Amino acid sequence: MDLLVAMGEQQDPGSRTRQEFLKVAKRLAKLVEIDGTERLDELKTPYEPAVRDVPDDEDIGAFIGVLNDDDTWV
Repeated sequence: MDLLVAMGEQQDPGSRTRQEFLKVAKRLAKLVEIDGTERLDELKTPYEPAVRDVPDDEDIGAFIGVLNDDDTWV
């Protein structure tokens, strides 16, 4: 259990990776009958998705224009 807890602590708090790791680690611990799964629950933090950098309409239009001008994509 100490190894699973240590690996869980290495993941960024609030990340999807940490959330998924803790879920799978808890299942594994229960499967092989390792005591102390509540220690994994203590590491859980709310998932906070990263802010996405979405291009604006002008950038998308310029990109589509480049594709239309290239015979490879026609």
